[in-house]
Parts: sequence; C-alpha cells; structure tokens
Amino acid sequence: MIKKSLSTIVVTSTLMLGLAGCGGEAPAPSSKQTGMKKAQYGKGSLVAYAYMEDGNKLIGIGDSKNNKKYNNVETILITTRGFAPSYNFNPKGQECGRYYQNKKLRDWTETPFCKSSYTTAGTGDMIGNTVWNTLLVPIAAVVNPVSTASGKPLYKSTKSFNKEKFLEIVEENKLPELREKLLKLKSIATSKTLEVQEMYEPYFKKYNDNLSNIELVYNIDDKSKLFPAKKLDGDYRVVLNAPDKKKYNYSSIVSSFSATFENFDNQYADAVNKINHQFEEDKKEYKLYLETAFSNYKVEGPKSKIFKHNENISFNSVIKAPSEIKYKLNQAIKIPITIVVTSAKLRNMIPKDFALDDSNMDIKFKSNADATISVIATNKTNSFVTAKSLTSYFNKDVYNMAQIDREIAPQSSTLSSNSNYTLLSDDMINSSNFEEVTKTKAKSIKTTYGYAVKYRINNTNVDESMYSTKKYSLYDIFKQYI
Repeated sequence: MIKKSLSTIVVTSTLMLGLAGCGGEAPAPSSKQTGMKKAQYGKGSLVAYAYMEDGNKLIGIGDSKNNKKYNNVETILITTRGFAPSYNFNPKGQECGRYYQNKKLRDWTETPFCKSSYTTAGTGDMIGNTVWNTLLVPIAAVVNPVSTASGKPLYKSTKSFNKEKFLEIVEENKLPELREKLLKLKSIATSKTLEVQEMYEPYFKKYNDNLSNIELVYNIDDKSKLFPAKKLDGDYRVVLNAPDKKKYNYSSIVSSFSATFENFDNQYADAVNKINHQFEEDKKEYKLYLETAFSNYKVEGPKSKIFKHNENISFNSVIKAPSEIKYKLNQAIKIPITIVVTSAKLRNMIPKDFALDDSNMDIKFKSNADATISVIATNKTNSFVTAKSLTSYFNKDVYNMAQIDREIAPQSSTLSSNSNYTLLSDDMINSSNFEEVTKTKAKSIKTTYGYAVKYRINNTNVDESMYSTKKYSLYDIFKQYI
C-alpha cells in the first residue's frame, strides 16, 4: 500500500502515532472556501461510514469502521455536522493517514486526502550516505547525492490532510445527498420513538384525574372507651398505581443500515418500511398494555398512629385500610378506613383542682401541664398571714416544701407566677404517668392524693395547719383533663 520514490523519501524518525476515534479536528471551511454548497467538513455524532476504494470511489455505506465486506479500504465518517476522515490528523505537522488500528499500522498516506509538504530539517554537512537516504535535498542545494554543500538547507517530506480534495471527493461521490437521506431515516426513527412513547401520557392523565371521584371515609372503633372525638384523620391518601413506561426504540434499524452505492435507495426504502412496520406493531402492543396495566389505585397511609389530645393525654391506634382498590372510570367510590383506638397514654395524672379551707384561709391547688402546682391562698383575716410550708401526698409518698415564708396581706389572695411550686418528687411524677390505659383499667387504678399547709397569723405566736387527702380512681382524674 505504501509507495516510495527518491522524490518522496520520508525521514525514518517520523512519528507513527496510534490513532483511534475522531478527535483533533480543524475548523470546518466555509462553502465559499471550498467552492461547494453541500459538502461540509464536520465531526459531529456519527451517522454512518462511507467505504472508499482507493480513497476516492464510494463502494458502500455501513455502521462499522472495520466491515469485512469492504476489506482494506479507507473510510469517511458521515456525521451530523458533515464529513471527516476516519483517522485523526494534526494540522501542525502530524503525518496524515498513518495510524495504528488493532495493533497494526494502517497507512493511507498516498490517498487523495493527503498531500505532500516539505519542512526544513537543518543544514547539510557530509555525514555519510545515510543522510542522503533519509533526506530530500533540493536540486539547488547540491549537484549530486554523494557530495555535500555545507550550510545548504535540507528538507524532509511529510503528508498533511488535503481538506479541499477531501470535500471534492465527497461531492463527486454524491455523499451529501446520501447523508441527507440517512439523517432523514434517523429523524423518522426518532419521531416514531417519541410518538409511541407519548401514548402513555393520555392514559396517565385520564386515570389520575379520576382521583377526584374517590372519597376516604374514616370510621372510629374506640376499643379504649376513653376517646372523646367524633372525627379523625388517618393521614391516608389515594394515588394512581401507574404501571412502568415501556421503551420503544428504532435506532437499531438505523445503526444497522448497510448498502452499496448501487442498492442504496432500495436499502433506504426497506429501512423506512421496517421502522413503520415495527412502529405499528409496537402501538398495538402498548395500547393493550396500557388498557390493562392501569387497573387499580394504591391506598397509602400509616399502619398505626398516635393522636395527641392535649399535653396530658394521647391515644394509640391501629388503622385498617385496603392497600389497593379496583375502579371504573367516572364512578364515585367511597373507601372505608377504620381507626381502631386501642388505649390511652396519660401523663401527670394529678387531680386538677384541690381545696383546703378553715376560718382563716382558703387555699386552692391547681395542677399544671409541667407537673408544677399553682397555689392560690386567700387570707380571710384582718391580719397578715405567713405561709410557712406546703406538703403534698401521693399514695404513700410525701413531699414537703418548708420555709417558703410567703406573706399574705389581710383580706387578699396570692395569684402570680411566684405561686407555682414543684410539689411533686420524681417518684410522684413517674407514678402519675400511665401507658396503654383503657376505661376498665383506669377505673381499677386507685390513687390517694392531698395537701397540707402550715401557716401563722402574724400577731400571734401559734402555727396553724390544714390537711386533707382524697381517694380517686384514675378514670376520675382522666375526666378532669379530657
């Protein structure tokens, strides 16, 4: 394949780089520069390969760079931007048409795409005949190749890509017209792919819009017998159980396109027919799939939920709902969802109000959500009264707060943030918290609760006291917080 003569001797040290792919492109010449209107240089996305005999005669079109049918021929890349050789070249001097493929050197340096160029290699000095075997010496430099002219320029021969000739050959072989048909074939495949895929959306919209005909109806089954509410929201929703989209693609018909120059039109028509036939088959299949795959809705929500009534009371529940429902379009459907309230969770179950009184004082105790106690004391005397200590009783536990020394004016009451007291020990607080309570369980739990107050009327030296406890069921206390 490689042709050499004395006039085109190449320096043996010329780089033979292994090239693959289509990088290193030079700017595409304008149609004005090439004198051509259709053939444009451009390395876009690959459309097909053109197989060129002797580099200048089209003999076939295909999808593979190494087509066994067309052995040892140069190929042209037909791309979305135009045409390019199938090997890289460097405009700054890399030799055109010489590259490694499958670990073998391929050499297209003598095709019409490559042209000779000469670069200065240095000045001549007689070193030996090897110099003249590797360098091309201008006639003006020396008289004969066995003598030297010191200081005269010597040249080496290389090949550079001949873009003008390349585009001329592209035009002569009517590749622009064939490229337009290949691009049209690709466009047909793309449009058919989109058309069949778009069948999904109308079905999805129709069945998704039907959600407005579906209503969730919540029912309450209170197993705890403590739940006070009439309505609940179980946080359920109905969503379309949409089937997966199927993918249809006709690019394989395009990528496998193969033709000789003579049967190109027949092969092109055959490819178009294949796309159209497959498209019709795919539409039938997809329509049947979409009409059967859209068959139910999913009912989504938690299997259990805690409903908070207030800071002291919350309710445990399990929720029973169908996981999916069948349907018919435009038909109103009610989906029953049952919320089963199983038990209550109770916190700080201390009697909400408690009172002590005598001829001198009225004292009211009010429990707070944070387990503190508000104490409102009313002095019924005409003298100052000093509260000395407060004591709380919870079953067998006793908690005392001494030396509070809170002075109360005659005929007045205390009511301020300073009247909130921590009158419960940690054990008392823990004992006032209950899990998984039902009405029956709440009635069975009994609690003794009460207070004591020590006080002194300031114009006497006598300490007075009040003390009282009461028995409650947990259910009695629960009712105070509901």
